[in-house]
Amino acid sequence: MPDRTTIHPKVSKGRGKVGSILGQPYDVYRLNTSGSGDWIQNAFKLPGTLNVFVKATKELQGALEIDIRRGYIFYDAKADFLSLPYQVGDVFLLDDPVYGAGYTQVTYSTTDINGFVLAAKSPIKKNIGVRINKLVQGFRLNTQPDSSGYWAPTTLENALPIQIQNGLVALGAKGQAASWLPAGLIPLSSYGDKALDNEPSVSRKSSWACYLPPLPGFRFKEGDSLIGKDGSVYKVIVEFHQDTGVAGSFLTLEKEAAG
Repeated sequence: MPDRTTIHPKVSKGRGKVGSILGQPYDVYRLNTSGSGDWIQNAFKLPGTLNVFVKATKELQGALEIDIRRGYIFYDAKADFLSLPYQVGDVFLLDDPVYGAGYTQVTYSTTDINGFVLAAKSPIKKNIGVRINKLVQGFRLNTQPDSSGYWAPTTLENALPIQIQNGLVALGAKGQAASWLPAGLIPLSSYGDKALDNEPSVSRKSSWACYLPPLPGFRFKEGDSLIGKDGSVYKVIVEFHQDTGVAGSFLTLEKEAAG
């Protein structure tokens, strides 16, 4: 009777054939000790490309080891991830020379990215990717008193940047540049009352869902801030993190300023 050692490779090879025929080419990025700075850079890029067939899906019962779904786009990713040396946390960015601008993205210049994070890799369940579409910078507000005993204003100018340093994610020093991190950022809903009811330009608060890949050495906290390429500012109001199952950071944000 066949056992797992014979069945699993066959399942993975079947997924690999689907990906190689139907999939599109992706560049793959992985943090390593030789690089610092932004996540999407040549120092973190793995050799070659991989064809992956991804399909947004809600049919993840038995495969999705997480209860959160609202606001996050999950992919059933078809490729032979079991035999190939790709790992949970790898970032896949679409690099299709045929179906590029005008097909998978708009023809004009945009700061959006098109990719996913391999968030779960299993020989018997689905290989799960989580959609990423933005680059963001993270900051932790400085809430410690200065040398004179006064509290510093909790502004981004006094915040500590979240940086990639030799393959790890850590807090930098005040005034340093924060690293650009890949994220999936999707609006959820508006809520609450306007700060000024009679001012048309003032909007209600809005909540956003944000997914980030596993960040080695770092976890976001409530009160941390994110800034998008368009200058929009968000505050973390709920933080949920997993290193097993479907791995990564699942954040609920409140938008503080539009870009």
